[in-house]
Amino acid sequence: MKLDPIIVAFIALAGVILSALISKLISGRTLYINAVTVERSKWIDKLRENIATCSGHLRTLSYQSELAEIRATVVPINPAEQDALVKEINKLISLISLQLNPFGEIDRNIISILARMPALANSRNGEKLRTADDLLIKHSQWLLKAEWEKVKSEPRGFVLKRYAAIKARCQLHRYRQFCKNAGSLSVL
Repeated sequence: MKLDPIIVAFIALAGVILSALISKLISGRTLYINAVTVERSKWIDKLRENIATCSGHLRTLSYQSELAEIRATVVPINPAEQDALVKEINKLISLISLQLNPFGEIDRNIISILARMPALANSRNGEKLRTADDLLIKHSQWLLKAEWEKVKSEPRGFVLKRYAAIKARCQLHRYRQFCKNAGSLSVL
């Protein structure tokens, strides 16, 4: 039995169209994954930089506060310098808060810590400010690790993405345990 040339041509055309559609879907997915991965990596780097800058300023302010307490009347802190530092810290707190997801559990805790910083910055006791800064760093490490895992899992296939989702749930469970112990916000 010989196939009609029209049927053969139709089958060939269908194969070419199907191949083109599959190729377009794959290239579109690849472009999307690359764009998301690159942007998320940039966001992680910028967030890390902003948190580190804020932490450095907080430590400087804590040091200056305690130094002023020790020296009392001998050498007061330059009020203009301190005001500039507080202004920069407040700007960074706002910037970091805007970079975070208000619906994410880790993000909300970081936002909560940041919200308490201005009141602690005005205290002469730098220990509370350092405690808050330590918590900011520790919670930020959890967030940055979770986000990096998302970046790594983005280009993976279906099966490996499911594994990454299970791993993320385990990580969230460990984070919740951390929040009950060493990472408790109750010390603020």
